[in-house]
Amino acid sequence: VYVLVDVFVGSLASRVSGVRERADRWTSSDRDWTSQAGWDLYAQLALKDGELDDAFFLGLLERIEAGIDGAGNRTRHSMNGCVIAIGSRNEALRAAAEASAGRIGVVTVDHGGTGCETPAAIPYIQRTWDRKLAKIGGSRGVA
Repeated sequence: VYVLVDVFVGSLASRVSGVRERADRWTSSDRDWTSQAGWDLYAQLALKDGELDDAFFLGLLERIEAGIDGAGNRTRHSMNGCVIAIGSRNEALRAAAEASAGRIGVVTVDHGGTGCETPAAIPYIQRTWDRKLAKIGGSRGVA
């Protein structure tokens, strides 16, 4: 079911109006898959919505740090993905996301018998920036 949530968010829910409001509502849910979808939406906002300011994402990092340990299995995975997305947005948020990831530590998610793994946020953010910099010829411009 979690894969369907990821596909639904990426293919539909992130492309219609009201994304932020929906993410706010869904992340407040006690249902793991609903909360997962909300954090996936926030990650989409980090990657695609250039209008939101850094303060919004800094607030999300605080929420993630405060809540990830008690969150549901799939929600933890999506919170970790949101940290990565925020860290991929710009240099200032990269530093904040890496600091948050360091405080959070290893995120443990039960992926069942799939062989899937939850990525470590700091190295993943680094690889994302390496790819970005390679694309723009190595300059340290805006992401």
